[in-house]
Amino acid sequence: MFFWDLNSYSSEDKSYDIYAMSHEDYESCKIERDFYIFIYNYCLGMKKYENIPDTFILDDEEIAWVFSY
Repeated sequence: MFFWDLNSYSSEDKSYDIYAMSHEDYESCKIERDFYIFIYNYCLGMKKYENIPDTFILDDEEIAWVFSY
């Protein structure tokens, strides 16, 4: 699950902090600030995020489950 911290808005970059939340233990991890970079790198898989714990990375079976509904 992803969420945007609305308190982190900056008029300088017109962005918010973007976090991922683990579906297992509700731990959160800051991913990015820029929405377009987030989509390109994280959602489209163009960049590997080494700083993200494994619990935030879905395997193929989990991704298939999400899209089966």
